[in-house]
Amino acid sequence: MTEIYSDNVSVDMQIDGYPWLPIDVEVSLSKNTTPNYVKIMQMTPDPSETLGNIPDPIDDLIGTTFSLNVDTNLISERDTDASEDTLLFEGFISNISPTGENTYEAQVFDPGQQSFRKDDEGVAGEASILNQKIYIPPPSALDFTPIASNETQLRPRVIQASELVQNIVDKAGITEYEINLELGGVTVSGRNGEYTGGYDRLIYFQKARPTIERALEELTLQTESNWWFDKEGTFYFGVPEPTRHEVQFITQTSAGMTTPPYQSVRVIGSGLASEEGWSKNTLNPENELVAEARIIQNADKTYGVELGETTEPIFTYRNAEISTIDQAEATAKKLIEDISEQQRGGTVTLVGFPEVVPYDAIKMPNTENQPMGGKAYGVYKVTHRLNTTDGFITQIEVSAPVGVTKTVASDDKKEVTIGKSEDDYTSGRKRVGGPGISFSVGRVN
Repeated sequence: MTEIYSDNVSVDMQIDGYPWLPIDVEVSLSKNTTPNYVKIMQMTPDPSETLGNIPDPIDDLIGTTFSLNVDTNLISERDTDASEDTLLFEGFISNISPTGENTYEAQVFDPGQQSFRKDDEGVAGEASILNQKIYIPPPSALDFTPIASNETQLRPRVIQASELVQNIVDKAGITEYEINLELGGVTVSGRNGEYTGGYDRLIYFQKARPTIERALEELTLQTESNWWFDKEGTFYFGVPEPTRHEVQFITQTSAGMTTPPYQSVRVIGSGLASEEGWSKNTLNPENELVAEARIIQNADKTYGVELGETTEPIFTYRNAEISTIDQAEATAKKLIEDISEQQRGGTVTLVGFPEVVPYDAIKMPNTENQPMGGKAYGVYKVTHRLNTTDGFITQIEVSAPVGVTKTVASDDKKEVTIGKSEDDYTSGRKRVGGPGISFSVGRVN
C-alpha cells in the first residue's frame, strides 16, 4: 500500500536583516577543494518589509550578511542521528545585480572560505591564501651543524602540527575555527565503526617557507586528518565525526560500485632519519623508504588492506620530505583511505534534507517501495536546490564510507589486530594506530 507524506516547506532567506523571496537558488557544500557557496539565479524582495529598503545602488549590499533556512516536516520520517537543523548556509553577499523589475541575482560566500578558493581545475587563484607562504622555524640558530670534516648533518625545519595549523588560521584571518589534534590521536565514531586520526605529530619541511597549500597537504597526510569549512563558515582541522542518515523519499539515484583509478599505493621517501638529525648520507636512493599496500574487499563488503602487496594500477607518491617511518605510514594510510572512497560513487537525489553535510554517511533504503540494496555511502558533496518547479530537493554526491575494517599481513596472511599506540610493533613492522590499517615499511636495496 502506498503511503502519502505531506511536507510543508518554510523558507527564510535574509540579506542584511531583511527578508527576500527565493525563486531559483542553489546551495553547494563540499569538501575542502571548493569553498561552499550559494548561487542565487533569481530572487525578489519581500514586498511588505524589504521592497522599500533596497539601497541604491544595489551594490551597497555587497559584504552584508546572508542566511538561508529551510524548515521541513520530514525530519521525523527519517532515521538519523542528527537533530533537526534548518540552516542551509550563512555568509556574506559577494555579488548582486538586477535581472528585471524587482528581480535580482547574487552570489554568497564566506570570506574565510573565499580566501581558500581554487578554480574548476583545482588551481589556486592569485588572491588565494593557498599561494601565500608560511614560515617554518629552524630547530636551532643553525640549520647545518658540522659533525665531521667530511660530513654535514642537515637538521630539518620542524614544527608541531597544531602550531602550524594555528599559524595558518592566523595568517588567513580566520576567527571562527576548531583545531582537534592530540598527541595520541582522536578517536571518533566513524562510518564503519571507531576511527582514530588527528595525531598531533611533528611535521618536517626542507624549505623554510612552503606555500600554505603545501603545508596543508603535508598536515592532512601526516596527521591523518582533514580540513574543511562547515555551512556556518567555521574552519575545522582534525577528524570529521560523521552523522549517519537512513534516507527516504529518493527521487533518482546513480549510486553504485565503481572502479577507482588506482588499487594500490606506493609511498617513497628520502630515507630513514634518526632523532639526532638528518645526515646527507640518508638521501642516497639506495636507502629510499617505501610503504606499499593495496585495497581488498572482505566477504562482508567492507574494505581492508593487504600489506606489502600491490595490484595494478598503482599510485606512486614521492616526497623527499618523508624521512621517517611515522611519516611514510601516515601518508600511505591517508592515501589508501582516499582511494577506498572511490570504490563507490554516483549521486542520490531526494526530497530536501537540510541536515546532511559533507563527511556524513547515508544508508540507502531497502524496502518494498524503494528496493535500493541498503548500502552505505559517504557524503562527498551536497547541493540543495530551491525553485518554483521542483520545490526543495537535495542532491548528494557519494563515495565509499571511509574506515578500513580488516588488515591482512603479507608474510603469513593472518589477520592483524591493530594497536593504538604509536610505539606498538609487530613482526618488524610498526603498526598504525587507527581503524584497522597497517603498512609494511622497508628499504629498497
